[in-house]
Amino acid sequence: MNTPPLCAVPHGLRLTPAVLAFMLVLSPLYGAAAPAPVATPPKTHTLFMGANLSIVSKDTALPVSDVRSNSFVVDGPHGRIIVPAQSDQFRIKIDDTLKLTTNYVRIDKLTFDRSYTPGRDPMTKFADAARTSAYLDDGRDEADRALRYAGAGAGFASANAAALAGTLGEADAAAELAGSQAQLGGAQASAERAEAMTHMDVFSTVSNSSRLTSDLAAEQYDALTVSFDIASPRPLESPYIVVFLRFLAEKGRPDTASVWVYAEKLPDLDEHPRHIRFVRGGFPPGYHIDSYHVHLYNGTTEIATSASRKQVALTTDEAFQYHVVEYVVQNRGQTKAPAKASGFWPTDLRTRVAPDKLTRALFLKVGKDGRVLGIFVDQACAQPNADAELAALKPELHFLPALAKGKPVESVVAVKLGQLSD
Repeated sequence: MNTPPLCAVPHGLRLTPAVLAFMLVLSPLYGAAAPAPVATPPKTHTLFMGANLSIVSKDTALPVSDVRSNSFVVDGPHGRIIVPAQSDQFRIKIDDTLKLTTNYVRIDKLTFDRSYTPGRDPMTKFADAARTSAYLDDGRDEADRALRYAGAGAGFASANAAALAGTLGEADAAAELAGSQAQLGGAQASAERAEAMTHMDVFSTVSNSSRLTSDLAAEQYDALTVSFDIASPRPLESPYIVVFLRFLAEKGRPDTASVWVYAEKLPDLDEHPRHIRFVRGGFPPGYHIDSYHVHLYNGTTEIATSASRKQVALTTDEAFQYHVVEYVVQNRGQTKAPAKASGFWPTDLRTRVAPDKLTRALFLKVGKDGRVLGIFVDQACAQPNADAELAALKPELHFLPALAKGKPVESVVAVKLGQLSD
């Protein structure tokens, strides 16, 4: 458990784009006039604080692509590498970064509870002691029965010594009497030992009850139990969850803080809820949970969940505004041509537009905000498109704006819609 505390986790994109995006939700991008509201649009996207995971080997960061038995799977230069989540040979790199997704998974009844490994569980110890005590009680009862039986035998031999001597002879009768007395002595010793064992403090029910109360009050937890219910509206065929737990070895002492990283492969997920529970030990006895968060991945893609940090539900338009801001921030000082905004393009374009129109050469004027300002049939944008079917598509066509030394500028892009359809 030599990973850095959560407060030292490095950041990727930083929060500047998020701040801008939240501002954009309240005011149009670059001061453009907001259209009059017609109806409340649905929230189609989630902006959330995710985490990009990679394994650092010889100063090279290899992205995590899967999880197997609490180990991360990475694709190295010479094939796949399996790296335990708790490894002294590799370093886990965690880059906090804002992510935008249309997929959202519910995680319900999420609990992080301190617990015990079987060897330290006070209830298990008490149950074991109770079973031992019951076993000793049964042993004492059996010894008492054996003592009564031996006593009866010795009494019979002593009372009938003369008759036995006449039947067996004096020597054999004496041996029979001595044997019965020896058996009585052995039974007496066994009974005394059994009685003494039942009175030992370690097997005393009263003492064990007091010990249980004391152990429970001490809260010497050394394990963690995590449980939750999970369901996904879209099928996930390679899901796994990664847990980050910051804990204190001693309560009230931040200098004893450590971070526990755990990866758990999940079964395939769909709309039917599944209950997940796992227990893991290895924590210092008496540890305290400081904070935790969970991340859900499907292969290399992180999925937003109801447990995601700093999540905000966005409309498609709000999500596109954020996407543009993120693009501009990531390309400071660069000059770029406009490009199709993946994920913000009509997915049913080929079914809505006649095939001959998909191959028609068009010229789109793209604004600084990435929205299409007009559709034209000439590069000079002097002849507007007169086709109503194509004109109806204009609000749904989104681009990453052209950049001139990092500044968004208006531009004209020649397209054939069929080549840009998803």
